[in-house]
Amino acid sequence: SHARTFVDQYHREFGFELEGRDLLIDDFRVRAIVPGATPAPPPSVPSLGAPPAFGSCRAYFENGWETVSTYKFEDLKPGHEILGPAIIVQSIS
Repeated sequence: SHARTFVDQYHREFGFELEGRDLLIDDFRVRAIVPGATPAPPPSVPSLGAPPAFGSCRAYFENGWETVSTYKFEDLKPGHEILGPAIIVQSIS
């Protein structure tokens, strides 16, 4: 079932399960394969360089704690380049 698949994926990603809660699917994606020629890729976007970071924080990675820059998703534009590791914060997350 979709619920079991979600719980399995959630546990694999976060290491625990949210028990005793209803599951609400608010985004469902479908992929389709359409026969025919592959369309040409869109033109390249000129580089805008690095966007301004709105702050920094400490985050834990494979090699331990690091101080990383944080960026607001809403401030990013096509062509921005971010050197990682970094954290991109979205207002809905």
